[in-house]
Amino acid sequence: MTAGSVVTNLLLYLQLLPLLRAETPAQDAQQLTPSLLYGFLTFRIIEWAVMVHVLTRLGVTLTRKYGLRGGFAHLRSPWKPGRSALRGALVGVAAAGIATAMAHLWFIIGVFDRPIWVELMQSGATWQAAFVGGIRNLFAEEVATRVGVQTLLLYHLRRFRWAPWVAIVLSSLFFEVWHGGGSDFYLMNFAASLLFAWVYTRDGYEAAAVGHCVADWLGLALPILLLS
Repeated sequence: MTAGSVVTNLLLYLQLLPLLRAETPAQDAQQLTPSLLYGFLTFRIIEWAVMVHVLTRLGVTLTRKYGLRGGFAHLRSPWKPGRSALRGALVGVAAAGIATAMAHLWFIIGVFDRPIWVELMQSGATWQAAFVGGIRNLFAEEVATRVGVQTLLLYHLRRFRWAPWVAIVLSSLFFEVWHGGGSDFYLMNFAASLLFAWVYTRDGYEAAAVGHCVADWLGLALPILLLS
């Protein structure tokens, strides 16, 4: 898991290097030397690797010791990887559809000033970066949100009857705030995360990770590829 985090973050940041340079304000361009940029990205890769390493072991320990829902399905017996992957993929399709529909709704009622596909094209993102980003989230955001935040919520609320549902909602709120930077609350990430969190409690991390990856591919990579 830790090695997967290092490799996929490295691939993602290599894809994002041109975009990072292009988004740098002109007055700061001279200060953003290659050594500073590569140093920052190296730190980010190490940061993610350490976090994934710690949270993975924490999640395994808590789910095994206290019998919490979720965790890593491949550690259970019997594990059915085909069923887990299929359910995760279906959740990803549903999540991408719901998030896209919500974005279109926000445009219709005037919350967004332009359609989501126009926003995607003007963002400068490439389909390759979005594709790699989906794979990267197998070892990144789902570990942080599901194995980390949701598992900790399940642990602290384990004595309450509705703990799984409360953990689903609260971890999804975390997911929304994280993606919105604390200022944008459009609830698209929250809605998608509800599905990822639900399948995590049912089929474990593997299904949630597949769902998130598929949602990124369908909601980001595919539209950019078709419109470019």
